[in-house]
Amino acid sequence: MYLKGTVGRHRGRQIAAALFGLVAILTLSFVPIPEMVNYRIIFGAMVNAAHGPMFAALACFAAWQLRTSSWVGYATLWLLLALVGMLMEGFQSFGVRDASWQDVYTNLLGATAGLAIWVLVSDRLSAKSHQATVYLVVVAVITSLAIAYPLVRSIDTWVARQQQLPVLFNAQYADALSMTRSMTAPDDVEISIQTAGVGVQILHDGVAGVEIIDIAADWRTAARVVIDIENTSDQSFEMSFIIGDFESDPAPSDRFQANRTMAPGQRQSVVFTVNEIATGPATRLMPMDKISEVVIFRSAGSADQFLLHSIRLES
Repeated sequence: MYLKGTVGRHRGRQIAAALFGLVAILTLSFVPIPEMVNYRIIFGAMVNAAHGPMFAALACFAAWQLRTSSWVGYATLWLLLALVGMLMEGFQSFGVRDASWQDVYTNLLGATAGLAIWVLVSDRLSAKSHQATVYLVVVAVITSLAIAYPLVRSIDTWVARQQQLPVLFNAQYADALSMTRSMTAPDDVEISIQTAGVGVQILHDGVAGVEIIDIAADWRTAARVVIDIENTSDQSFEMSFIIGDFESDPAPSDRFQANRTMAPGQRQSVVFTVNEIATGPATRLMPMDKISEVVIFRSAGSADQFLLHSIRLES
């Protein structure tokens, strides 16, 4: 009778561990991320980093409920958690979240940190040596720091950008290059950080240019945006500007768009008022607290380079 009760309790622990794992997988795979556009740099890193503590907790809970008590058992459990972490990212492709290798990496770090901490605080391996204890502490600390680093780095980036305001973008930003990307294929342009600004070299014919992303989203207190730009080519530049928000469709009619022609060697401060940007979409008002990108590109002609000095807000 006692043995039967013990087996029943052990089976209950296994069922509880399985349910906990299922809830964790469903939570991380299918729950949509709330929109926090004004703090998206920090919040995005926070969501990604959350995989670490969740898998650490899952590892500790599984080790406790399954009564793992050997190095072989812990290694097997780690491999199972690694498999779960990879399968979870696969499941996300069917939900509202995108699969990410970075999340797989964080899952593995979390599982490693959780198991190391569990072995340290539990008495399952009472015979573990002093050297093994030191190794476990080092593993737990390093994996925990690796999980936390992207979040700490994102907070530092956000603080630096807040200090730069009302300048939204220039070559002095520490992460200026990471805020840019080609508006078309990656090899259509070459983007470089120069002393005077961010240089854009167009390498192919047709429409091509640069997107400035991850800029401060809230422009409501500004009266205008000023784009300080220079045509460094020896031909007239038919230049177009697009400003979009997080609700914009890819169609140009759902974003603000304007065109300018710049003479060879001309430097110009291109000014757009907040009001004209807000009324840019054809069928709606653009929310000026959710700006997501500024796109600058060649819409016609063959001029092939320009220098972006800065993008700033003015009252």
